[in-house]
Amino acid sequence: MTSVTLLKDLVTFVTQSLSDYQYRDSQGELKSIQVKDGYLKVREDGDDEDFPYVLIRLGKGKSEYEEANVEVHFFVGVLDKDVDNGYISCLNIIDRIRHDLQATPFVADMYEVRPPFNWEMAEKETYPLWFGMLSCIFTIGNITNAETLVNDL
Repeated sequence: MTSVTLLKDLVTFVTQSLSDYQYRDSQGELKSIQVKDGYLKVREDGDDEDFPYVLIRLGKGKSEYEEANVEVHFFVGVLDKDVDNGYISCLNIIDRIRHDLQATPFVADMYEVRPPFNWEMAEKETYPLWFGMLSCIFTIGNITNAETLVNDL
């Protein structure tokens, strides 16, 4: 159990969680939500081909003797031309991820989800692009735990 495998397993988890969601892209075509770890390619002005997306990145981590905890951020971006309700598309994605994580005590049967869940929307209006972020803590195993398991076999 490492930070990298946590990221990869979260991409799988979130992809499955959002598999029934589709949004319109800049051409008006229905598109599934792109879920990936890390970052998007550098955007040019008017380049909206990556929307909608969820980017999963690690924040701060802390390792103690028995366990390690890592903060995970889910960055959400949606293109929605509805001036009055476009932000709701972004919130719906955040809520779905949060609800599914809360209903699943362990992601990939290895990583414990720890409250609290924090989320926020971008303060600045960027119509027709809407941005939000969800954060929570995951517990991952420490190397001492793995050594203990091997020694107990």
